[in-house]
This record gives sequence, C-alpha cells and structure tokens, in this order.
Amino acid sequence: MKHLLFFCLLILPFSGHSQVTFSDLKKLDSKEDFLRLCIEEGFAKNGDRSDSVFTLYASLPDEEFVGASAWAYYWVYDWIEYFKFQFTMKNDKQYPIYKRIINDIKTSCSIYTIEEGKDYDVIYYSCPGSLYSGKIGIYVHDGSGYVFNKDF
Repeated sequence: MKHLLFFCLLILPFSGHSQVTFSDLKKLDSKEDFLRLCIEEGFAKNGDRSDSVFTLYASLPDEEFVGASAWAYYWVYDWIEYFKFQFTMKNDKQYPIYKRIINDIKTSCSIYTIEEGKDYDVIYYSCPGSLYSGKIGIYVHDGSGYVFNKDF
C-alpha cells in the first residue's frame, strides 16, 4: 500500500500541467474542439479578453492574467477559424511540450512553404489527417514558441 501511495504522489505533479499534443492540435476544427482541449488540459479562460470573435486561455496564469506558462488563442476572421498556442520557452514544463509537438510535426508532416518576416520566419506544414482548415505554422519569437493554423 505504501508503494502505491508513493507511486500516486510521483504521478500527480506531472499530471497537473497542460500536456497539449500534436495529435490534439490535429483534431481542432471548431471552436468547440478548441474549448474542449483548453478545458481538459486545465487552461483558465480570461473572460475580460474573450468574446464571440476572440477567446483567450492560459496555463497557470498569474493573478493579473498578464503572465502564464502557455497561452491558447482562438479567433474568427473572415469566417475562418484560427487557433494559436504559445509556449513560454523559459518554462521548464512547457518547453518540452513545445519541442515534442515540433518533433511530431517534423516527422509526420511535409513542409508546405517558408515565409520570411521582419522579426521572425515561419515554416508551414501540410499534415495528413489534420481536421483544421489550412496548414500548420511554427515559429519562435521573443522567448516563446508558437504553433498555429493558417488558411492559404
């Protein structure tokens, strides 16, 4: 019994933070799917910054909802639904999740195009089995890693 209790105590800290996976992201094709993923992974909704067009969730946000270990954005623009997940690279829990998602993208998807920008470059991938509209993009900027979809 002591061993079982010790095992449970070891597992709890690892299950308390978000574990968004690439498989989860591939299933996003509606606002309901986005909300389900955020709620199931323990992200908190920022009601002050959310409406029918834009929704903001955070993993482990501070009291003012200014800082968090990860962010999840959803918005509708010209009738197209977009999602974006932002992982703080300095966060010891979120960086490995971001790296795992990127590795999964690189091994299961093919490069669609690379877009050069002023402050950062974006790689877009075509991913078989993805339900979301468009391609998936990845980039790093200002200490965060981003994964999002874009319609082409």
